Amino acid sequence: MKLAYFTGGSAGAGHFVRGLAIWRALERAAVAGEMRMFVPTEPFAGLGSALEPLAPVICPIDPEEVLDPARAPDSKLAGALADYAPDLLLVDLFWAPVLHIKPLLGCEAWLLVRQCPAAWLRGTETTRFDPAQYTRIIGIEPLQHAEVREHIEPIVICNPDEAKTRAQVCERWGVDEGSRIVAISHAGLRGEIDLLLADQEADVDASENSMVVIQADLHDEAATFPLAVWLPAVDRIFCMAGYNSYWESRWMGYAHKTRLRVAGRDIDDPLGRVKAGNGYEMHNNGADMLARSILG
Repeated sequence: MKLAYFTGGSAGAGHFVRGLAIWRALERAAVAGEMRMFVPTEPFAGLGSALEPLAPVICPIDPEEVLDPARAPDSKLAGALADYAPDLLLVDLFWAPVLHIKPLLGCEAWLLVRQCPAAWLRGTETTRFDPAQYTRIIGIEPLQHAEVREHIEPIVICNPDEAKTRAQVCERWGVDEGSRIVAISHAGLRGEIDLLLADQEADVDASENSMVVIQADLHDEAATFPLAVWLPAVDRIFCMAGYNSYWESRWMGYAHKTRLRVAGRDIDDPLGRVKAGNGYEMHNNGADMLARSILG
């Protein structure tokens, strides 16, 4: 099987990481075949070599081009997908760029939907969402939308059995095991890590001589990735309430010691995510559920 993963998102690293999470789940499930990622921009520097198995194809998106039925077939995105000739196309939320390309591919397509404004799956007067293009429209977190026909658990980059120990964390960062370890995790808009640092300074007594603060900003090529395997063993975490950070904290068991910052987004609803997630208990990694579906 040849699987194509397309995302039009670039503001946060989560769109790239979601594709990688699915690929890792396919590896765990021993699904025969290959997967390639199609993205609008260069991946975040902190993802480093992690995305190499997916051979990301950079396809800059010109909205006027891909939304024009006459011009879309000649776009770089259309050409790249046609050359790859996938058996299955996974579309990460951004359906509009492939609206006039999907019919040319002759393959099955599944749409993955996270929290988004209700109008997102309606479109505009000139660009209308066509649910008939998708064999499956899958909610990948708790949400209510008329077009979402089924749900799976949230898609997470790692599983609890991958968690590092306290000793491993201390060795990785050269920290004494008796220290209070605080982590700043960021994968969103450039510069937002400063807000998290301010939260940390206001929340934690900086006079603690034994406190150590570790940072991972995926805009930085030196960032540790995936950080989620290390966070269960630290004492306090600060991050944005984005899809990946939020559900990683729930699945990996460190939500109780995580302070989330909710920031406004045009095509995300972090506050809705937190409200919907309150009391929600994960029993599976959605990435593994999706891989089993593909295998089936």
